[in-house]
Amino acid sequence: MKKEIFEAAKKEAEYIGIIFLLVLIIFKIVFYKEELIVILKFALSFYFALVLPGFSLLLCWAEKLGFFERFVASIPLSAALIGILSYYIGIAGVHIKYLSFILPIFLILLGFGICFFLAPKAEVNPNGKQ
Repeated sequence: MKKEIFEAAKKEAEYIGIIFLLVLIIFKIVFYKEELIVILKFALSFYFALVLPGFSLLLCWAEKLGFFERFVASIPLSAALIGILSYYIGIAGVHIKYLSFILPIFLILLGFGICFFLAPKAEVNPNGKQ
């Protein structure tokens, strides 16, 4: 079963890479006066903060939702969770300069942990839906 999960994750990583390249091309068209390295940094930060945390949290719903449904739902989920958690962790006294790096990594690891350790009976189809 874990082999199926890794095969599905490999195929979805290819899809995420293709969408990243499309986003990079769109950003280059929109910000045509900027250098490529600046646009690359912006696109990577967009993916790291707004796509990957929510997408990893939605891995457990791979058998119910297709890839693009999870991809689209991951952006508002990531924005909401990072915004809310940043607020409450900031109240607890953690400086904001640490939250921009630690919080997305925490949510990505939390999503993988939930998928691999707490929901081992879920079968993942490499095509998305069953």
